[in-house]
Amino acid sequence: MVFNFYDWDNTLVFTNKALYFAYLEALKPYGFDFSYDYFMKAIYNDSTAFLKAKGMEDALIAKVKGIKNKLMTKHSFFDLIRENEHIMVNTFQKNAIVTNTSAELVRKILSMKNPTKLERMEFVIGSDTVKSRKPYPNLYIEAFKRIADEFNYEEDELHIWEDSLEGIEAAVRFLRELKGGYNGFNEIKNFRIHHVYDHE
Repeated sequence: MVFNFYDWDNTLVFTNKALYFAYLEALKPYGFDFSYDYFMKAIYNDSTAFLKAKGMEDALIAKVKGIKNKLMTKHSFFDLIRENEHIMVNTFQKNAIVTNTSAELVRKILSMKNPTKLERMEFVIGSDTVKSRKPYPNLYIEAFKRIADEFNYEEDELHIWEDSLEGIEAAVRFLRELKGGYNGFNEIKNFRIHHVYDHE
């Protein structure tokens, strides 16, 4: 059996433009104004760290992100989200999404964009599941816990699909943790990390 762990943003879907306009509107009442290029360089990879550096407290950051999430499902923003047509989710394999994005938001967007693809996912692990995001391996460790009981170390394959260096680092660190016998798990011998290059 082949198990696939898919990243979300810039892997299964392209959300850059929708995220940009949603954050721009959500942050406008607080005096923020920024270009798309600045957003991608300074905010996209870790919006929480950016907002904390600008003096925002956790409660306000959570409020802003809540507004951003609601905006993402509005038509003017939602229509900017594009699926990656180069990745075909195989129905005869086990599939899951492992992402820094909120699992709740991923499920909501995918249920609206492509409910069939959502049905093909065994589960979604997101930033609302663990404390440490990628490049830390925590998300992948939590995902593997979900399949560990049925994973055959001699015969099964694990494929990890990532677009970013942070995601690839998280995958490598996760595989290294298992190689060291993390939590009683064994080394995964049959694995492949796919670097997804198709960006907007």
